[in-house]
Amino acid sequence: MSTIPPEERQERNPLGQLPIASAQSEANITCNNTDPKKKALLPNAKDVNTDTISNVNDLTTLMAQKLHLTDTHSHVAADEYNDNDDDDDFDEEGGTTTTTKTVDWKKENKEMDKMFDSQAAKQLRDLPPFEMPEGFQKHVKFFDHQKDGLRWLLQQETNAPPNPFVRKRQLKGGTVALYDRLTRGRIAKAHAPIKGSILADDMGLGKTVQTLGLVLSNPPTFGIGNNDPPLCTLIVCPKTVISNWINQIEDFVTPGQFLIETYNGTPKQRSKIIQQVVEDNTIDILLSTYETIAAEFGKERPGLLSIHDTNVRFHRIVLDEAQQIRNPKSRSFRSIQALAERSEFRLALR
Repeated sequence: MSTIPPEERQERNPLGQLPIASAQSEANITCNNTDPKKKALLPNAKDVNTDTISNVNDLTTLMAQKLHLTDTHSHVAADEYNDNDDDDDFDEEGGTTTTTKTVDWKKENKEMDKMFDSQAAKQLRDLPPFEMPEGFQKHVKFFDHQKDGLRWLLQQETNAPPNPFVRKRQLKGGTVALYDRLTRGRIAKAHAPIKGSILADDMGLGKTVQTLGLVLSNPPTFGIGNNDPPLCTLIVCPKTVISNWINQIEDFVTPGQFLIETYNGTPKQRSKIIQQVVEDNTIDILLSTYETIAAEFGKERPGLLSIHDTNVRFHRIVLDEAQQIRNPKSRSFRSIQALAERSEFRLALR
């Protein structure tokens, strides 16, 4: 998944380092004087005495002035977004006007929701036809929502579409500029396609079988002369559900289709498993836990191999119960982040 350099995001986004990837976007800035968590979202919020502000609109106006927040986008429905939007809010050099005004956050939320819904519907229409992956047992049948899910997961890895949140605008001088629909800021070049996925179906709707379908449909490829190919799929999950993964693989997948190994035990035992992954290349799915991955992070054991060795790469990392790494300051998050940098694809299950 593409990321925006912090210095570029700071330059383009008047809200600084606020999270901008959610459907709510800048709406998180609104708050009241009884919610300290929301107040914490505000840059320089310590400088604002919210006890003296009578309502949310007053606070929004004050913070908009404080942050020089501008309303620089055309107000059109998501399904009407196109490259011919009005250019009144942009100058000939591609900058933005600096007229400060109060933003209608309810309207912003509705507009953002429409844009996300429109993009989701468009992606579904553009998906390739469903093909049952080879390697499942004969009794396995996909429901319609699972077919759609697998089609989307597969496209995100094999033929990810262009980033849907970039649009073109023609400036008054005839120059064509690119803008980010989420931050409403100008960007130098289009974001890279978003590879990988987040699968957030409710419990019991078949996230496991869709994931196994993805593993079967898009195995690692080994090019001629490639001395460092992507390796197996690593599935990281809480310790309590490892047995569930093993059982479901046995129930759904043809016997002998996958060689599965669990990354646990003593350091010496784990070293032998990594040798199978790196040198023998005999493992298709490697199962491990967040606790094991985090415990081994940053530790050196002379003469022993580790999953965190820089030459250990994965074709795909699947994070089951991905909320386990929601805290970016945690050791679990940092250890998974290090592994993710050495994998071709990432899939988060929630």
